[in-house]
Amino acid sequence: MTPAHARTEWTDFQRFLAGVFALAGAAILIFGFLDIYHSVTHLLYAWWGNWSWTVILLSEGSFTGCYAGWLLLALRDRPPRRITVFVVAYLTTFAAGGMALMLYAGRGSVPDLISHGAVSLAFFGFLLFVKVVVHRLTTDPADRQLEVALADARRHAIDLIRDRVGPYWRITAPGLLRRQVTSGRFPAKVVTAVRDSLTKDGAPWEDAVGQWVADGLAVTVKADAAHEAIRQEALRRAHETAHETTSETGHETAHGTGHETPARDEHEGGSGDGHEHGSGDRSRRRPRPRPRQMTDDDLMPYVRDALAEDPGASIGAIRRATLTGPDRAKRLLERGQQEAREARMSVVG
Repeated sequence: MTPAHARTEWTDFQRFLAGVFALAGAAILIFGFLDIYHSVTHLLYAWWGNWSWTVILLSEGSFTGCYAGWLLLALRDRPPRRITVFVVAYLTTFAAGGMALMLYAGRGSVPDLISHGAVSLAFFGFLLFVKVVVHRLTTDPADRQLEVALADARRHAIDLIRDRVGPYWRITAPGLLRRQVTSGRFPAKVVTAVRDSLTKDGAPWEDAVGQWVADGLAVTVKADAAHEAIRQEALRRAHETAHETTSETGHETAHGTGHETPARDEHEGGSGDGHEHGSGDRSRRRPRPRPRQMTDDDLMPYVRDALAEDPGASIGAIRRATLTGPDRAKRLLERGQQEAREARMSVVG
């Protein structure tokens, strides 16, 4: 059976109540405006003279026009949040000014002060209630049910964050999670879970909200872990590159790259072993780069070593590491930074 509040057809009694509401509203707005007009014009006559009526006409006219536009947006469109905030602040300013003038006009007498305040509250309060009625009557029941469920999910998320972070979660909680909760812009998974929970066999949304809050609170820890993984990956690649270079250098030395070393190995016997042991420490270090004889691929191990020691290395540091000019050092640095970014993306992914 369809609930009474979800029916789209109007009953005779509902039409009667709507008529009473419209008539009462018209009377309140007309006589309320006349009372405000009479009180404010008499109050401001000492300063504005015969032009005192323009103050109430301009202020109330601007308030009424902006309010009518707000109702039109509620009926035909869903305005952005910043527009809603501006309209509310704009209307509140005029309402506060009108209330202040009415209270000032009733100064000196308690009954006069109360009556002036009651007139202002009746006028502006009824207009506010009209906006609430229009919003509720023009919203689809399914959308209204989803809106209520999302509000419950938001309050549940706030309770979870407050329980884990403390009462000052609006300051200490991670910025992304804090902004999502305060603005009501939930992740797609949370909205989907809340919408699915409204179906007949839908699962509860508490688990999805709890996972969202847990991931949001752990975002700093995850970022630190990802940074450490990227650092370890860069060090591992640099170590492997250094090991490969050392192996190639030892291989070239063993087979001879000149004429002196083979002669010494063949004719001096044991002295060759002493030479190898004496140069053991130097073989573990990368040989001095020869930029004129080496390609960019040959120079990249030096760039990786420099970036492993200092991820924010400058072009000057790359020039010192590779003994290249500024243009080539810049090109090598950009290539090394691109490799580091790809490594970070692979770790995060």
